[in-house]
Amino acid sequence: MRSLDEKYRTVLLLYYGEGLKISETAQLLDENTVKTRLTRGRKKFREIWSAQSAAT
Repeated sequence: MRSLDEKYRTVLLLYYGEGLKISETAQLLDENTVKTRLTRGRKKFREIWSAQSAAT
């Protein structure tokens, strides 16, 4: 998780960690890009996870 850019990490933590809805996250961050950042953050997290899993 630490390897992700903060903009993606924040959205993922609010959505999955805190259980906020996309609309709630958007209001909290005052952003319209939450869906995009959530999608890109998931993709980047999967890439990092796969790379680390392959290395072990």
